[in-house]
Amino acid sequence: MLGKISSSISRLFDKQIDATGLALFRIAYFANFFFEILRIFNYRHLIFDKVPFVEGNEVAVTLGLIIWLTVIVFMCLGMFTRVAGIINYLFSVIFFGAAADFAYHMHYLYTGVNLLILFLPVSKVISIDRLFLKLKYSSAHFKYEPSRMVSALAYLVPAMIGIGFVYYDSILYKLVSSYWKSGLGMWLPSSLPMIAHVDMTSLLNMKWLMKFVGYLTLVFEIVFLFLFWHKKWRLPLLIIGVGLHLGILLEFPIPYFAIGVVALYILMVPVSFWKKIKFNKRNKRSLTFYYDAECPLCNRTVIVIKHFDVFRRIEFKSVQSTFGTVPALNAFSESQLLNDIHSVSENGIVHKGYDTYKQAFSAMIWSKPLSWLMLLPGISHLGRKIYSYVAENRTLERCTDETCGYVPPVIPKSDAEFKLLHNLTLRDFKLFSVKVLLAFVVFLQLTVSLNSSLAKKIRRAGPFK
Repeated sequence: MLGKISSSISRLFDKQIDATGLALFRIAYFANFFFEILRIFNYRHLIFDKVPFVEGNEVAVTLGLIIWLTVIVFMCLGMFTRVAGIINYLFSVIFFGAAADFAYHMHYLYTGVNLLILFLPVSKVISIDRLFLKLKYSSAHFKYEPSRMVSALAYLVPAMIGIGFVYYDSILYKLVSSYWKSGLGMWLPSSLPMIAHVDMTSLLNMKWLMKFVGYLTLVFEIVFLFLFWHKKWRLPLLIIGVGLHLGILLEFPIPYFAIGVVALYILMVPVSFWKKIKFNKRNKRSLTFYYDAECPLCNRTVIVIKHFDVFRRIEFKSVQSTFGTVPALNAFSESQLLNDIHSVSENGIVHKGYDTYKQAFSAMIWSKPLSWLMLLPGISHLGRKIYSYVAENRTLERCTDETCGYVPPVIPKSDAEFKLLHNLTLRDFKLFSVKVLLAFVVFLQLTVSLNSSLAKKIRRAGPFK
């Protein structure tokens, strides 16, 4: 049995899938977490002051929460995620521990997930960290594209701990509750005006519906931990789970709990779904950007713009490969095109220098407000001055890999190729660590379960009472 589990973990560890869903989970989870901490910030005097608004805490709570909110923004952006993740987890332990009298069950879930995120490749895609990697390993003659693939366990382990274990712990209490066993688990709290904030009387009076939802919740939480590992069950579990938590969002005043768990459910969306969403249809290209392919600065500019052009509205072409073939640029010499950035819009209008960057921001759709900002007096004047200064200094000597002194670094090896010892690769070490971690987490969960209401009831009824 243990051997079969171990081999299954190894198989899932080696199975590589696209990281888009993991990145979207990171963004949704930390966006929700930001508003959770913002709520704590708004009530910080009530939560942390010795005497609210009279005698404060000796710890700089306000400054600490501002730093924490900033760190969460970094996590949303996927920027310096390792360092930001460590700081985020430390703040979770400190502030949630200090606010124990005001804690609710979601705080424990946040703490566990924040610890787990330290070990997950959440910034693999849709992140600033990915851009940093591109810039670090690219040159004028080589464009480095980091892998988009992650282990399947990066999706399954957070779902197991953040959803499965939470349901498992919950069911150990619900199974000793008379109203849950009667199918009234959803009806009772929704009937209490001090708990529910939406009047659902018409639905609450439908006995068959309330009992169906109540028993569905019980069965769903019992089977989730055992079924979600199987691909064929994930979509039904996803639909039911998201539906239940959207109901919680609508009915109860705990929105960040509902949204936080829905964010975890993103990890159960079939990976193929994200591949079907296409933003880069070629017929939507609205700007062609011409650059000097031998200039590292120009190439880095292209890398940055490409990274943020999520709708793929800009097409990039080198001057060297297109000179003399673009009618709109026939009025410019090759040296002019090399010494100044040019672009051609879909209606054939030529832009150069500062105006090209303004057009690029406009073409990317989501950054259009930045293009408007670049038109403002003062900002426009300063921007043109900065661009002219950089362009003039660059043209003193053609900036190639050789003249700029850039030496392409060695691309890091894969985990399977990186040897820690003669017969131990980094991949082997990571796999062993994952197995130990999972075994430890399961052990902790089982230990906690021994103090559940169901376990206590069994002990009282059995020979060990």
